[in-house]
Amino acid sequence: MKKDSSAEKATNRFAKALERRVLRYVKENGLLSEGDKVVVGVSGGPDSVTLLLCLSHLKAKLGIEMVVAHYDHQLRKSEYRPADAAFVRSLSESLGLAFVYGGADVRAYAKQKRLSIEEAARELRYRFFAEEASRLGANVVAVGHTADDQVETVLMHLLRGSGTDGLTGMQPKAPVPVTGSNATVVRPLLAAVERSDTEHYCAEEGIKPRLDETNLSSDYLRNRIRHELLPELRRYNPKFDRSLRRMANSLGDDVAYLEDQVDILWQKLASAGKGVISLPRQALSELPVAMQTRLLRRAAARFLGDASGLGWANVESLLRLIKRRRTGTIHLPSGLIAEVDSDRVSFAFDEALKSSGPLPKTKLNVRGETEMPGWRVSAHVANAKEVDFSDSLRTAWLDLEVVGEELYVRSRRPGDRFRPLGMAEEKKLQDFFVDAKVSRQERDAVPLLCSPWGIAWVVGHRLDDRAKVTPSTNEAICIKFIKTC
Repeated sequence: MKKDSSAEKATNRFAKALERRVLRYVKENGLLSEGDKVVVGVSGGPDSVTLLLCLSHLKAKLGIEMVVAHYDHQLRKSEYRPADAAFVRSLSESLGLAFVYGGADVRAYAKQKRLSIEEAARELRYRFFAEEASRLGANVVAVGHTADDQVETVLMHLLRGSGTDGLTGMQPKAPVPVTGSNATVVRPLLAAVERSDTEHYCAEEGIKPRLDETNLSSDYLRNRIRHELLPELRRYNPKFDRSLRRMANSLGDDVAYLEDQVDILWQKLASAGKGVISLPRQALSELPVAMQTRLLRRAAARFLGDASGLGWANVESLLRLIKRRRTGTIHLPSGLIAEVDSDRVSFAFDEALKSSGPLPKTKLNVRGETEMPGWRVSAHVANAKEVDFSDSLRTAWLDLEVVGEELYVRSRRPGDRFRPLGMAEEKKLQDFFVDAKVSRQERDAVPLLCSPWGIAWVVGHRLDDRAKVTPSTNEAICIKFIKTC
């Protein structure tokens, strides 16, 4: 029978106490739920190893599945990197967990995208985690950020001139910052564990983590904050870390309230088309600047995964255009474009803007099908008694005697007018598009079904009142637009 020494008992107490702190933090913040499949990012350092061991020991209580993911940023000396991966693989196998591996040349990517090394590493790392989560059917990515990382992050954002959101630091739970990913990133150690705790925990568990010499390099801002700035600040206030975390938590509560208000405004104001998100310029300009900023950043985040890459210079340029009643286009990170016109502020990737060009004038076959760029149009004539009104916005019945058989499709032209269904007077098509929240980029691509006397149907939006089927209609024509690309 093994004899427990007092040291071994103390060791057990420390490890179990740390795991209880992590478990409590996970439950209080709703980070993990029973049935979650979790991709755990593990570099091999003490923080990520502590995360892996804690979650492995707690997985039965949490009811989760785990896969270990290791990403090689190719920043370490080449002789160390295979050993890092081998260490994480071996640890994973000892815990009975699957292991996945990825890597890329972060320096080359940073140069290509004009990013800092830290930004490039973060972008590539999370892209790998998101791809593996999708491939494996996982819904959560867990990373090993500690309370110390939180302090460094807030200071880094402060030095870079961040707004309120940046000063809240990292969140315990957030969407994975990758466009199209449905996974959530969680940080189970964020407020529960300090870096010294992870080193102690690994030592007591008999694990010798990998040490990354790049963490000592003064080339990186985070390292300079860690080794130079923070020790100096602690001379002024020995409890500086705690004070900064308290500030971040307080600001986080304020930001959460503001985001709730933005949720309401977003539902009311935002409109989305094919690859385009728009906000009404006038309504936007009447809001407090704080709300304008948040709505603009949210629109950008829908394309970029998150708004971290959207600098304050970009936001301020947009706000100036909106305030000064000027129009213009602003190029944002990753090829995203923000276009401010007289009535809308629209966000889209350049490719989406190019794909929404005008349609050529095309004569319609009223008793058959017509092919045109992006569309297939089917039409047939029937007795008015056979009319069966469809709920589809792209299917319409029109009075054949009123519209005639010389129908054609075209895009909008300057000065276009029509009489929207239910109205007695004509309305400018431009004004109709504004009221219907059709973004400027989409308007040229909206098909207009025309009769010799004018626009009979703004396809997908509204019939002209004169073209409608009435009790006196004898023959009606059913026209259906089918998107082909």
